[in-house]
Amino acid sequence: MKKTFFILTLALALSACTPAPAVSTPPAQTRDTTTYRNDTYGLSFEYPKAWSLVEVGGPYNEFVDTTKGEDPFVRLQLPQETYPGTNFGNADLGLSYVYVASLEDCLAYPSTNGSVTFDVGQSIEINGITYYTSESSGAAAGNRYDSKLFRTYQNDYCFSAAETLHTTNIGNYDPGTVTAVDEDAVWGRFDAILQTMSFTPPVDLYSQP
Repeated sequence: MKKTFFILTLALALSACTPAPAVSTPPAQTRDTTTYRNDTYGLSFEYPKAWSLVEVGGPYNEFVDTTKGEDPFVRLQLPQETYPGTNFGNADLGLSYVYVASLEDCLAYPSTNGSVTFDVGQSIEINGITYYTSESSGAAAGNRYDSKLFRTYQNDYCFSAAETLHTTNIGNYDPGTVTAVDEDAVWGRFDAILQTMSFTPPVDLYSQP
């Protein structure tokens, strides 16, 4: 009995001296978004790092402007491989801006998306910013293009956010090889970016003629 008690006591003493296993600290989560900032126009927003962002002009500008040339433009594109095995073609969020004198001029400014119209009574608020909305769609050669347009008047500029989704006709594929992309999910990705968009007083607006 004494021997058994001695062995048990020794085992407990040794276990008390054994160091506890080290607890690994999980690595800090890496942000999967990055911030775009344009101090000239007082615009900033966050977007996924995996997306491509380019500052371009030309055909992607939402505003028709034949007197001053193309205004600068930011284009965000969702990678095509995001939705494999679906009829997803591509999607992009285009941000453009043009100098105007008033909100009324902003809403009346001609659009490259055809004969779309913006009504001062048709607005939504996103992240504290009032946007005026419109939609357009078109199809050709088995391709469909749907756009949701958002305009807001900030810092004496008319800003446009144009969400465009390009899908293809499933009937053009072998049966069972392609499924319809979840369009609501695509729109939701773009809407999440609009939720981060903010405007601040610009640092150095260029002078207008």
